[in-house]
Amino acid sequence: MDLFFKATEYETLQASWLKVQQNGGAAGGDGVTIATFAQGATASLRDLALALRAGGWQQGPCRRVDIPKRKGGTRRLMIPPIADRIIHGTA
Repeated sequence: MDLFFKATEYETLQASWLKVQQNGGAAGGDGVTIATFAQGATASLRDLALALRAGGWQQGPCRRVDIPKRKGGTRRLMIPPIADRIIHGTA
């Protein structure tokens, strides 16, 4: 089976979504939280699979968060949107 086809199957995306959901975390740059995504997860995952296969998916905006370091300075985190985390989890 083609790896791309496998990664874009609804079942593969759903398994990745369950891992993202268990990990929790903050919203990405699009403002969508885990709880918000969960409300329409089935439809969102199907739409995501279709967009990926059609070549129409584009990475969403990351949210920048600066975390203070113990010894001064900050460490910048880039938090991707939930959908991006799901896609990355299929690899």
